[in-house]
Amino acid sequence: MSFNRAKVVALAALAALGTGCGRRAGSDAGAKTSAVVRLAILPVDDQRSEASEAWPARVLPVALARQFSSNPNMVARVAGSVPDALNAGATHLAHGRLVGEGVSARLVIDIEAAAGGAIQRAAAAPAGEGRWLAGSQAAARSVADKLGLKSVRLAGAGVQGEATLRTLGMALTGAGSDEPLKLLAGAVQSEPGCGWCWEAMAETAIRAGQRDGALDALERGREAPGVDESSRARLQLMQAGMTGDQTMRGEALAKLAALTPSNVEILSELAASASRNRKWDEAAQAWKRILAVDPGTSDALNQLGYVEAWQGRFDEAVKWHKAYGAAQPASPNPDDSLGEVLLMAGRFDEAERAFVASFEKGPDFNAGSAMEKAALACWLRGDEAGARARLEAFLKSRIECGDLLVDWRRARWFYITGKTDDAKQLLQRIRASGPPPVQAFALASLALWSAEASDRASAARYAAALASIGHPVAKQIQPLVSAIVSGSPGGQGNPLAAGMAAMLAGDDAKAVPFLKKAMETANPGDESQARELLAWAYVGTGNVAAAAGLLRAGWPMPTALEGQLTDFLIYPNLFYVRARAAAGNKDAAGAAKNFEAYIRYMGSRPDARQQKEESRKAVRL
Repeated sequence: MSFNRAKVVALAALAALGTGCGRRAGSDAGAKTSAVVRLAILPVDDQRSEASEAWPARVLPVALARQFSSNPNMVARVAGSVPDALNAGATHLAHGRLVGEGVSARLVIDIEAAAGGAIQRAAAAPAGEGRWLAGSQAAARSVADKLGLKSVRLAGAGVQGEATLRTLGMALTGAGSDEPLKLLAGAVQSEPGCGWCWEAMAETAIRAGQRDGALDALERGREAPGVDESSRARLQLMQAGMTGDQTMRGEALAKLAALTPSNVEILSELAASASRNRKWDEAAQAWKRILAVDPGTSDALNQLGYVEAWQGRFDEAVKWHKAYGAAQPASPNPDDSLGEVLLMAGRFDEAERAFVASFEKGPDFNAGSAMEKAALACWLRGDEAGARARLEAFLKSRIECGDLLVDWRRARWFYITGKTDDAKQLLQRIRASGPPPVQAFALASLALWSAEASDRASAARYAAALASIGHPVAKQIQPLVSAIVSGSPGGQGNPLAAGMAAMLAGDDAKAVPFLKKAMETANPGDESQARELLAWAYVGTGNVAAAAGLLRAGWPMPTALEGQLTDFLIYPNLFYVRARAAAGNKDAAGAAKNFEAYIRYMGSRPDARQQKEESRKAVRL
């Protein structure tokens, strides 16, 4: 998402937090225009004699970018080359060069419009020895004026003294870490308010593997008098990243979003943080601000769709995802996202079509999962033949890609659709002859299915066999399986597993607090399993109204591979739960429809709760 510049990465990394004009790969840069200027500051061409110091040419682009960081109508970024700048969506390019010698040196900047290539001279600022900071300030002002931003107040560069800038420049362009850290220590001693110096000191210590030194620099820099607020907020964000303090991180992001209003990276982080905390209005505002800054950032359209969907506003979500598809017509992701939202809304016919369209545009996208989701959409609407056809298309694509888990995937589908014997026979075969990853998944499912059948001895035996496999795949999934099969996972580390264990043991009341916690701690979009299981547990405890309230969030999102080990607890129980909720709301037709779907799909699955017989009686009534 950022411009690339091999030599100046270390110099620009901190300044990049203050500005941003990058665009996510694959965006349609020309689809829309923005009133915001996206300025790419190219490397300064140092045309002075070889005897001149090298640091000014390397540091001045970053100093310029920092001064533009507070401008709501400009996104400025250091760029490694013209192609990098254009690929990232720059509307204007700043070409700088240093001419003259000694105190007579000047920083000359020409601005080129990306569209049409018109060039205008922006500055020829005096910037000789002892005047580099003043020169960068004069050049920044001149560039802003030429771009029609005369009334805009520029930010500080994060350094106030010429001598301090020279020391900082020598540190940033120095080799290794010992000498640069020594220079930076001297810089902050002579100018404690040099926020850029504190940032550079922390980053240099991080690169050198000196965690304690970096944390010390961050803490001292935040408390130092005279540090500008943008630098202080960046230091706070770095410290939060190192310590994992999410509260501090949120505070820093909010400050930076206000101080650097066109910083796409910060706005993206702020939006993601707001979404994680279910602060939907804040998340939507941040994504919309990103679109205002850079209309080509089509991922914002995608995220806005999900923000609406997570609130149950599916019609609004569909509008955003269709706009995303219009911006990225060749990408498989918009149709996949649209399909997920339509699936959540229960619009299964439309969801199937969207998933198929996604698969056709990119059969390898997300391991071909769009076609498997198309099969699920068919199945949920009662089209078993359509589901089989879509499933076979998905499995065929996985065979062509060399997917080792094709047979396990087929067995999982057998099981969730009620073909228990076929599923178990297939797993027994592949556990005996398959490679270790296949054996691991086969044993994991056999253990969990045995637990569902109340066959604790077999469940324990399969879990032990899984634990004996030394392959990394087995080690990854074994803790989840053991936690559920043992029936006593405690819940502190994995409340979802604890809730599942309680459900399989028939203790719905015990499951409720675990599943509530699992919902609360899951990222948006990842809580579907916990929500569905909690609704089932509420039905089991007689709290049908609470279950019905949860179901208003929509149908569950399809799970990723590891989640498919346990989604047999969701399918087909989701029909039973919806039937009970419909009956509680006096919706006889809705109850009958869902009871009948549950009966049909249960097949020969274990039914320790006698839900199938209850459903039969309800349908007869």
